[in-house]
Amino acid sequence: MPAGHRLPALAAHDAHDPPIVRRQHAGVESFQPHRHHRARHRTHHPFGQLYLITCIDPRVEPAAVLGVRLGEAIVARNLGGRVTPAVIKDLAWIVHLHEEKAPDADWFEIAVIHHTDCGSALLADDDLRAGYAARGGWDEQTSLKMAVLSSKTVQEDVAKLRSTPELAPGIGNIAVGGYAYDLATGKVTTVVQ
Repeated sequence: MPAGHRLPALAAHDAHDPPIVRRQHAGVESFQPHRHHRARHRTHHPFGQLYLITCIDPRVEPAAVLGVRLGEAIVARNLGGRVTPAVIKDLAWIVHLHEEKAPDADWFEIAVIHHTDCGSALLADDDLRAGYAARGGWDEQTSLKMAVLSSKTVQEDVAKLRSTPELAPGIGNIAVGGYAYDLATGKVTTVVQ
């Protein structure tokens, strides 16, 4: 995004909004990827204590949507921003590191962000899904589960994170939230806290 690009005006936030929504409403004026963080950011954990799981769609760029800067978050991106076995394994490593190397540090927030007009919804199309499976992609059942279908899939993914044994017991100390990003309005709304 060019320097000086202004994000769309955002609605005022509520004092009860979770941190991820308040961050977006703080009003990021521009994204400047060339800025480097000072020494205080050179740690082995994200400075912002945030782990984002979101879609690979280039219209959902965490720096532009939430104002996340270099070093402020771990960002996991995949088709639809879904919680997959790979995402769970990565998170299990981060939770383990936190428990072993920084047990007294603040726990981080996990934010699952799905968005409107997601191309993964096309995985609900039987013919398209069958063709993808025939190419060597996921099998049809797995592909169907990957389709982002509004707030329902956000709720499923948050529930999956909260219940997966690989993240226990540390997941009980972590704020896990599910959010929807509306591409048309630029607004992030809370689906589940």
